Amino acid sequence: MKPGAFFNISVSCIVLFSFPAYGADLDNSSLNELRPETLLQNMTDYMNSLEQFTFHSNATEDQMLASGQKLQFARTMKISIRRPNRFRADVRGDLENQQLFYDGETITLLDTDHNFYGTIQAPDTINVALDHALKSFALRAPLADLIRSDSFDLLTQHVTSSSYIGLHHVDGVRCHHLAFRQDDIDWQMWIEDGARPLLRKMIITQKHVTGAPQFTVVLSDWNLAAKLSDGLFIFTVPKNAKKIEFLPMENTRYFKH
Repeated sequence: MKPGAFFNISVSCIVLFSFPAYGADLDNSSLNELRPETLLQNMTDYMNSLEQFTFHSNATEDQMLASGQKLQFARTMKISIRRPNRFRADVRGDLENQQLFYDGETITLLDTDHNFYGTIQAPDTINVALDHALKSFALRAPLADLIRSDSFDLLTQHVTSSSYIGLHHVDGVRCHHLAFRQDDIDWQMWIEDGARPLLRKMIITQKHVTGAPQFTVVLSDWNLAAKLSDGLFIFTVPKNAKKIEFLPMENTRYFKH
């Protein structure tokens, strides 16, 4: 897993199951027995059981200058998902303002600052479509590792150790605070305690990069009862928008005017 931005084009980018409610009845000995992998698996299984939902996120990402100075840039996102084959992301940030539409047949990325867009044909499920966009055109959807049906495997495939830190709060919501280590990054997750094990916060630290830059995202406003129409995921060309062409990975550039 790597710190996600939006797409490489412009910048660096759930039937309801029953799960145990890790809540107020747990004593300290029970908390110490909780395995981070089990809590993470509960979260990813729960998210995979949601058929359609929306949430907001606020993210910050550090960037290191050649001088050694660290800068931080922010962006907000609204993510809308309707399984198995609808996805939309609306992004506003310091470095990019973009919209992504996946309608089950095509993926379109719109740069709202410059009013240009690109469209590629895509397979008919979210997982396969995201794989196709990344491997063929180097396009990465925001928070892609969290919305895939195989997210648990992707998140843990390079983990070397994990720790349960405790019950902490994110925006007033009590969460299980987990910490994981990999060779190149350390990452933390705060997963909501109780019957809805939703991700509330994540931090990724690039520990071998000078200055240890971090990517931090806080997720809120989860709507698990959303009714998302087809029209939400269909891209309509804005007035005077210019179409660009995405180039395959083997080319030296990813798009051209």
